[in-house]
Amino acid sequence: PKLCVLFNMSMDLYTRVWCVLEVYIAAKRKQQEELQIDFVGMAPTSTIFDKTWLAVKFPEEFEECKQIWCSSNMEVTQLAATVSEKYGLKFAEAYVEENPLDVRDANASVQKDKELIMEAISEIIAEVNDQVKSLRVNYMSKALPTVLDG
Repeated sequence: PKLCVLFNMSMDLYTRVWCVLEVYIAAKRKQQEELQIDFVGMAPTSTIFDKTWLAVKFPEEFEECKQIWCSSNMEVTQLAATVSEKYGLKFAEAYVEENPLDVRDANASVQKDKELIMEAISEIIAEVNDQVKSLRVNYMSKALPTVLDG
């Protein structure tokens, strides 16, 4: 089985309670069985690190990362994997720590939906938040090449 998480540049899916619940359930299923989760599209720019943030928080490493990105003779896919692996995880973890999300702050179009979902996950809110954090870090670490190209 395969699940496709579709990002929308106009809205952060992790601020929508239904989306949070669905990706949490998918991530739990992935741990229990063979489930592939693919992330497609671009998250809103306000929800991911940008060049300015990276230059302020990691000036030396970001400069080094840019040098590798701009001067490498590697094939693009290999280059993207290299910078994501070497720098992306560190940058993403720092950004997510600095900009945490909490499912209790997520919205729903129908207030009753939010109330029912929050009631259903009331005992596992920390686990849901940890899973969202992990998914955000995973996505952002792999999105570093897009930020470098932007």
